[in-house]
Amino acid sequence: MFARPLVCAFAIFYFPVAASAQTFFPSEIVNWHSRSFSGDSDYQYKKTPCGTPYLEASCKSGNASALFHEQEISISKETTLEWTWRLPEPATNNQDERSKIGDDFNARIYVVVKRGFLNLATRAINYVWTSKEPVGSSWENPFSDQAIMLSVADRGAPVQQWQTIHRYIKADFKRYHGIDVDTIDGIAVMVDCDNEHTPRAFHLRQIRIIP
Repeated sequence: MFARPLVCAFAIFYFPVAASAQTFFPSEIVNWHSRSFSGDSDYQYKKTPCGTPYLEASCKSGNASALFHEQEISISKETTLEWTWRLPEPATNNQDERSKIGDDFNARIYVVVKRGFLNLATRAINYVWTSKEPVGSSWENPFSDQAIMLSVADRGAPVQQWQTIHRYIKADFKRYHGIDVDTIDGIAVMVDCDNEHTPRAFHLRQIRIIP
């Protein structure tokens, strides 16, 4: 019965904001452009009992859509993509996350870089919360070889606890796509249920780009 005040205090002081960081808050993310792949996932602005805002992302069987923010952002080798998320329930188990039928994830944040004539060589890295693939696993998206899937959280992560992830964007594009990038062109948030047809959800506190 005494846990809630401690949780509230933790939520207040856990996230110092760097002055130079670009931060995307739930109230802004919920209004990003929507892109549907199969029906619409559900994105809602909510608050914890402590009053901390978060984005609730969920989907039902057959639905898959993303919230996408298009913006050219300069990056260096030190630029970090940071976000904080959690699962309200244990990760939904997939059949084979490297296959088309298993290409649904409990949570994903992805970064897009436009390349080539008419952006036909656009590349993306999907940072995903997996149910079978362990953290650190990576593979080509089964629908497009221009997107890399990278597990940054898996079924072993605590449920209902906030997890903060940090990634060096430039290093990831070099490692997983073999390209040097000085800018990114977009960030997206997604939860999808169109392949496995199993409901799933996650919560997102914020996304930051730290120079």
